[in-house]
Amino acid sequence: MIKPSSAPTRYRFVVEAVLLPLQIAVGLNFFAPAPLFPQIISEFGVERATVSLLVSAVTLMLAIFAIPGGIIAARIGLKPAIFLGGLLGSAGLLAPLATDFGFLMALRVLTGLGAAILVPITGAIVMQWFSPKETPIINGLNLMGQSFGVSLSFFFGVAISQGLGGWAAPLAVYGGIALISALGWGAFGRTRKGIEGVAEVKITDVMRVLPQRNTLLLGFAIMGPFAQYVALSTWLPTFYQEVRGMGPGLTSLITGILPFVGMGATLAGGILPARVGLRKPFLIVPGALIGLAGVASFITGNIIITVVGVMVLGVLSWVFVPTIFTVPMELPGTSPEKVGVILGAALAMGNFSSFWSPLIVGALTDRLGTYFPGFIIWAVFSSSLLISALLLPETGPRARERLARQATATAPG
Repeated sequence: MIKPSSAPTRYRFVVEAVLLPLQIAVGLNFFAPAPLFPQIISEFGVERATVSLLVSAVTLMLAIFAIPGGIIAARIGLKPAIFLGGLLGSAGLLAPLATDFGFLMALRVLTGLGAAILVPITGAIVMQWFSPKETPIINGLNLMGQSFGVSLSFFFGVAISQGLGGWAAPLAVYGGIALISALGWGAFGRTRKGIEGVAEVKITDVMRVLPQRNTLLLGFAIMGPFAQYVALSTWLPTFYQEVRGMGPGLTSLITGILPFVGMGATLAGGILPARVGLRKPFLIVPGALIGLAGVASFITGNIIITVVGVMVLGVLSWVFVPTIFTVPMELPGTSPEKVGVILGAALAMGNFSSFWSPLIVGALTDRLGTYFPGFIIWAVFSSSLLISALLLPETGPRARERLARQATATAPG
């Protein structure tokens, strides 16, 4: 078998150069409606619980179709599957045609389906082209692209809607970027011959990997942080306007800090574990602090505490994710197809909780007249990362070297 590290550098660069814009497009479209909720509520006359479905629909598709997305790739190949994911992710282009909330919901479902196909199998592409030493860094770079896209959607969503004639304009712009990125992948994206990939995934592989302890722990690890992140990213812009009396531009700016600082956090989350040679510290520390940072982002009206809380939350919500993507690549007996299944299962669990989190916040706020109960529920649940981190095995190279030394020391003779 050809080793990933033997891939010509120029080809590896081209693959990542066309893969990265797709990650940015995923981020752009994920929370795109959130800064526009007040406009959408006014346009369609829906409640908070209903409008939150525009974000929850994407996470639900990720939860339901993350594993089937890998099976789709198994049938049509990695390159066509990634192109299909990008094409579906461009559904927002049709947002200006939405005359009722149901049509808009359908577009968001298609956007989520595209992400469900694209995100899990990105790991298989990375594993094809890059060496084990490089994968944490590339995973961090791709996740940084997603956080960059999310931050852009918060920073510019309101401005685009005001400049181009309404809430549908940002969705159309972000959908167009997704389409251009998909076409770029179709023209220049490459997979490697002689490397095993998602094309070998079978239903039996899925059924074997799903109930495994490490798969379940990785899924539970991200359930809490993902749920808190999606709930707060979805509702903080509206919360800051309704409760703190901030203007739309300022609320989008503050909320945009979450993914903006996440860009550096994901890159650091890829580089530092590679340098240190350990994985668990980069799960345990964020897991212990992420809930407290979440509370700081909404508990007080003090602007300094709020901004600092949002910044720390943004770092902690992203810095552990490259490690989550890397651990399956280092488990004993792993392969690209198993990585796709494990990541698909973990993302399905995380996104299932993320489907409910903004919905529950919206419903509780409609019923109780306050955002605080919903926010606090998900801040507490974010401790799932800490619990899982304490139970997961250490898979970093330093741990493997230690085990090898112990095996040598105890070997007969």
